[in-house]
Amino acid sequence: MPERYSPSCLHAYKNCPRQFKFAYIDLIETEEENIEAFIGSRVHEVMQKLYADLKTGKTNTLDELLEHYDAICRREWHSKVNVVKKKYTAKDYKDFGKRCIVNYYGKYAPFNDGETLGLEHRLEFFVDTEKKHKISGYIDRIVKTGEGLYEVHDYKTSTRMPSDAEIEADFQLALYQMGVQDMYADSRRVDLVWHYLSFNAEIRKNITPTALDLIRVAVVKRIEEIERDTEFLPKESFLCRWCNFAKLCDADGFI
Repeated sequence: MPERYSPSCLHAYKNCPRQFKFAYIDLIETEEENIEAFIGSRVHEVMQKLYADLKTGKTNTLDELLEHYDAICRREWHSKVNVVKKKYTAKDYKDFGKRCIVNYYGKYAPFNDGETLGLEHRLEFFVDTEKKHKISGYIDRIVKTGEGLYEVHDYKTSTRMPSDAEIEADFQLALYQMGVQDMYADSRRVDLVWHYLSFNAEIRKNITPTALDLIRVAVVKRIEEIERDTEFLPKESFLCRWCNFAKLCDADGFI
C-alpha cells in the first residue's frame, strides 16, 4: 500500500480500484497520455511561470505567456498522446488551452490579489489525530491575503462545470485547507478557490471546522477501505475510454 495518500489517488480508487492498484500499488508506468491531461499540464506550467516571474518583479504580457505555451506544447508533445474524442483534433485541444490562458489573464491582471507563498507546493500531514494516515499533495498556488488569511488556488481545465453536489463531495481542496492550517500556525481562515478556466469562472468556498472533521472521518474511512481491499476489482464506466491502463485490464470489453 502507499505510505501516504494523495487526493488524486483517493479519487482514483473511488473511480476504479483496479486503476488505483495499477498506478499506486503496482507502480506501473505507461507511455500513454490523454490529451486532456497533456493540455492541462501545459496550462498549469504557464500559470506557474506567470506567478514565479511575478515574484521576481517581471509581469509577463499575454503574448509572452502564449508564446511560452506554444513552446512547451511543441517540446513536450509525443506520439503516445491520445485523442479519445475523435471529432476533435490536437489543434482543437491546443486552442482550448490557449483560451483558458487568455480568459485567466483578462480576468485577473494585474495579478495583485495577495502574496504568493507557494507554487506547486508540496504538502504532507496526518489526516487523523492518531497520526496513522499521512496525506500528501501539491497545491497549485498558496496566497496570503492578510494577517492569518490564506487562499488555496486550483486551476481546472475541465470542459464542464461541477454541480454543487460534486463540489461538496470533492476531498481535494478540503484536504489542502487542512494542510495549510497545519502549515501556518497563524491561520484563522483558509479560502478555497477553484478556477474553471474555460468558463472564465471561479468557485470560492471556506469549510467550517465541523465540516472538516466530517471530511477527515470520510477520508480515513476510504483509506481503511483501500487497505482492506484484496481484489481491487475494476469498475467499468465511460471513464474506461480515458484509462491509460485499459490494455492491461481484464474487465469485460476493455481487454
